[in-house]
Amino acid sequence: MPEKVAGYSPKFALSKLGFFIIISSKSDLTKEEVLSYYRNKDKVEKIFDNTKNELNTNRLHSHSKATTDGRLFVKFIATILYQQITKVMKENDMFKKYSITELLKELSKIKMISVPEIDDFTSECSKKQKEIFAKFNINFST
Repeated sequence: MPEKVAGYSPKFALSKLGFFIIISSKSDLTKEEVLSYYRNKDKVEKIFDNTKNELNTNRLHSHSKATTDGRLFVKFIATILYQQITKVMKENDMFKKYSITELLKELSKIKMISVPEIDDFTSECSKKQKEIFAKFNINFST
């Protein structure tokens, strides 16, 4: 009998348990491998959901194959960057302070200034921006 779960009796907890069936064309998989494939599939579905909803990539709005291909490529790169930013933010516990949108908004305040006959330079970084760069292991000096 399982231990008491969240204030419920073991009998009640058992009555609420369910099951699911996974059917595969591969017969040589262990139950651990099947579960691993299932969980990886779930991760990929969540990434595509993020791509569609967070990156606003629901529709392509293009009239030619070349434009469609270009937009898909940009969205693919954006998805990779989004996932990497998410990973670094989770590793550094940054979601308590920022959402991804807030983080990008903060970094978008940095400007590149170009003056003829002078080397290009960036605007000064705020303390918040320097902290963000440090978490991402980016050496950014103005």
